[in-house]
Amino acid sequence: MDNTLNEFACSITLITDTVKELRQIEEQKAISASEGRHDKMDEFLKQEQVFLLKLRGLEQSRLRCMEAMGWKDLTFRGILSGLPKAQKERLLPLFTDLDRELGLLLDAKDSAQRIITLRLAEFQQALLKRGQSNQLFERKA
Repeated sequence: MDNTLNEFACSITLITDTVKELRQIEEQKAISASEGRHDKMDEFLKQEQVFLLKLRGLEQSRLRCMEAMGWKDLTFRGILSGLPKAQKERLLPLFTDLDRELGLLLDAKDSAQRIITLRLAEFQQALLKRGQSNQLFERKA
């Protein structure tokens, strides 16, 4: 059980690190979009894909560990409630860090999306002023 718990803890740490990397990419996307550096977006999207694939593999590892520990359908809170104090003290900071990073990622993603949407609207307005309407950027109702 200790090996599986160690592997589980390691997977949570690696997931947290990967989420942090994704957050940093989202922050870079927001900065680049706000500065009008649209040429950087393709690079960021490629980096994002790499980290998403890594995250998918780490998530599978986490799920395998959870199943091996008999935690298949448990939330992190549910896992903590059934653990001895020492294991709880070990996992709680990992879960807290992951939760914090996920919140920061969502905030960064929302920010980047708002800025990109604004820039696309500005681009569309510039095209319309020039008489070059482009259906690609029009919103669907």
